[in-house]
Amino acid sequence: MSLVRPAARPTAASAQDRCAAVRSVRPRLAVAWLCALLASTLVLEHPAALLGLLLAVVLIARDLGALGPVWRLLRIGIVFAVLLVLVQLLINRNGLTVIFRLGDAGPLGQVDVTLEALAGAVAQSMRVLCGLAISGLSIALVDTDRVLASVRRRAPRAGVAATLTLRLAPALADDGRRYADGLRARADGAGLTARDRGLVVNALLGRTLDRASDAAGVLELRGLSSPVRAREPSHAGVPWSWAEQGAAVAALLTVVATVLTRLSGADHFDAFPLLDAAPVTIALAAGLLTGAATAIPLGIASRKRGRSAR
Repeated sequence: MSLVRPAARPTAASAQDRCAAVRSVRPRLAVAWLCALLASTLVLEHPAALLGLLLAVVLIARDLGALGPVWRLLRIGIVFAVLLVLVQLLINRNGLTVIFRLGDAGPLGQVDVTLEALAGAVAQSMRVLCGLAISGLSIALVDTDRVLASVRRRAPRAGVAATLTLRLAPALADDGRRYADGLRARADGAGLTARDRGLVVNALLGRTLDRASDAAGVLELRGLSSPVRAREPSHAGVPWSWAEQGAAVAALLTVVATVLTRLSGADHFDAFPLLDAAPVTIALAAGLLTGAATAIPLGIASRKRGRSAR
């Protein structure tokens, strides 16, 4: 019998370790990396390029064990994106290439669906989905407490306001679920009506001001709104961890890849009045390369053994 054991397969713990390594990145580097991704989302124009960037963000989230928050936001974003496309097709009268004639739609008049309106709506929807995916990535991979602490040193009141916003949102969501469960548990067994939903929203909005005022009072008593700046910890002489180096390189390469994509015209996209765009395959490859510019350095660095999280 052989005494050599087979190599262990990657487990969820390894993904958790990579996620913890990225969360230990200094706030400035984490914000710079996310801003680079968001800048790419705003700069790229071709829907295929945005699709490639979206796929890269999803792969980053999967590799780092952060797919849950990204997928939760994408589920909401997909519904919103479909509605955005439908509304744009009904109200957008630009474009010369008619693909469907829906006839007279009453107040909307003659509705003609054009290829240009469809392409423009898809581009807007893909940009929304990319933004939501990056937001989900930031929820899982960025330590918001350290970011808010960094903001508070420079803008105390803004830091307190941001803290209240982030902390009250989950509490209000829990309140809304409890109110809705209470209404469903009525003796008549009826489901939630429009009036019931209105009562839930009214109760939430009514308690928001009271809860925010109480929380602000407690934070003020603890000195969190004091104009005296907290002493910022010095990082002088402290070496960067592998994850921090990967985040810095990823941010730089993402900006470079985005600029090169724009200058090369690989994501050229002009929907109106006549659709003029780069080939889909080239734009998709450009988006994937832009996403790879941030995924590869971060993925390699998160697997390295570096300095422990501070």
